[in-house]
Amino acid sequence: MVPAAREHISGSCTKAINVEGLTKRFPNGVEAVRDVTLCIDRGQVIGLLGPNGSGKTTTINLLTTTFKPTRGSGHILGFDLVRESHKIRQVIGLVPQYETIDWSLTVDQNLRVFANLLGVSKATERIVQLLDMLQLEDKRFSPIEELSGGQIRRVQLARAILFPAQLLFVDEPTVGLDPIGVERVLTFLKLQANEGKTVVLASNIMEDIQSVCDRIVFLNKGHLIYDGPPQRLIHHFNMEERVIIEAKDDPPADLLQQLVRAGLCIVEHNPLTVNGVNAGRMTITILAPFIAHGYHITNFTVVQPTLRNAFVALAREEIKGGILER
Repeated sequence: MVPAAREHISGSCTKAINVEGLTKRFPNGVEAVRDVTLCIDRGQVIGLLGPNGSGKTTTINLLTTTFKPTRGSGHILGFDLVRESHKIRQVIGLVPQYETIDWSLTVDQNLRVFANLLGVSKATERIVQLLDMLQLEDKRFSPIEELSGGQIRRVQLARAILFPAQLLFVDEPTVGLDPIGVERVLTFLKLQANEGKTVVLASNIMEDIQSVCDRIVFLNKGHLIYDGPPQRLIHHFNMEERVIIEAKDDPPADLLQQLVRAGLCIVEHNPLTVNGVNAGRMTITILAPFIAHGYHITNFTVVQPTLRNAFVALAREEIKGGILER
């Protein structure tokens, strides 16, 4: 695999994240993150992917200055990752995977406590604005214990951006949420990027990543092994499409033979279902003369390969280092 070009790190860097050779070795000798280099523009939604134990959470802890790197250097929003960690914490927001909220307080009280700690001016105005954006205005004075899991997650998002954070780290934002809760959270995160903020989203829910992320960073055993658009990763593995053809009659034997000769795999006969690389285009070409001679198709569906398929394929590869060229 060909390494992507790496931009020189400097104090004048205007990137949201620009780190080089980031490594974290714990006292027990385990290297959770190894030589990770990232350069991320502002205003992007970045998906941080990888199997369990791949180093995703450790990477977030490094980028948010919770952990100090064993090796490597870089800048977050122009501030030095090690020497100016206190400044970095003033301009980033973090939504951890687990609930870190006071259940004995109301939504308003939880947010107000953090607003006071952070010195947020016009706190009431800001709280009302965020709750309206997150569709929680009617829950402002409700105890946390009365909220659903999705509502609590949205309160955590509001808390993370009470102050004008320019970089938002979110770890598993939609775990356990119903479809409506998922849609609200993802829409909110995309809105933050549209306003010029950068969002780093760590998740193993591929549908979330594919729907909102401009770019994905894939870790495996602490190494960065892919950095680029989600669709490009899917294309890299030549993923198969699935075509489902519903027709009034059974498929002619000649049609089945031609599909097989074209290298397509017939999965079912009723409805006729075939798999293969570029199966949609190839099947249409093969079907044309049969349709002209009366083969009546009532429905034709092409199921595209997904990021989940690519995730599994990439996770199975024995890749020890390097990243795919963007």
